[in-house]
Amino acid sequence: MPAKRKGSKTSRTAEVYVHPPPPPPPPPQPEEIEDAPVETPSPQDDAPKKTKFPRTTATYTDQQKEEILDFLKANPSIYEKRRADYKNMQLKESLWQQQADKMGTSVLELKTWYNSQTTNLGR
Repeated sequence: MPAKRKGSKTSRTAEVYVHPPPPPPPPPQPEEIEDAPVETPSPQDDAPKKTKFPRTTATYTDQQKEEILDFLKANPSIYEKRRADYKNMQLKESLWQQQADKMGTSVLELKTWYNSQTTNLGR
């Protein structure tokens, strides 16, 4: 059995210096309070302003809805992810544009209606 060494343990201590907190500001004098103008912030100043986007609403007749559904059935590349041309954005945009021109509406309104319907059916 080896002999025990005495005093071989060394203590390691580190000194840590903590900065004291800064002193608090002096309280206002009574003369300063009376002379200072009173400003109350309005709730509109504190609230962040939201960016408003124009909302697009699309209302179609039953006949127009059937026409859109027939268009979608004829062009499954718009909604079927398995198709090779699903990622072809130029093709899909041209299909939406053709349908919008045919119906006399905008592409944005058609897409809004389509997205609304898929969202409602997914719930």
